[in-house]
Amino acid sequence: MAVLASPWFDVQALRHSDVLPRRREGMGTLMPRITVRRALDTGGLLRRIAIEIDGQVVARLKRGAVQSVDVAPGRHVVRAHLDWQSSAPVEVHLADTEAIALETALAERSMTFTAAFLRPGSGLDLQVV
Repeated sequence: MAVLASPWFDVQALRHSDVLPRRREGMGTLMPRITVRRALDTGGLLRRIAIEIDGQVVARLKRGAVQSVDVAPGRHVVRAHLDWQSSAPVEVHLADTEAIALETALAERSMTFTAAFLRPGSGLDLQVV
């Protein structure tokens, strides 16, 4: 089990299999995997954060939820959205069998007028862990 360090609340450990690459069906080779976890943030308790990879929404995470997505090898842009607020894009480069874990949260600063209305692109945190 890998324990993720978080600036937010206590973080539950991810199972090792959650972040390992998955085998391609019928091919016997491994695929790159992006795993995203939503922290136990204090805002948006009943709302889901949408995770977008290369412009497509691939998951909607409740507080504390984890979702893994198999992707093609290469460059990918990951972003988190909640209503009109979003995170800065995170660019990841994955080799054939590489896996990466990211964590997202609704930042406390997102509750301020400036972050909510003047800079909505910085209301969510998304970082590689």
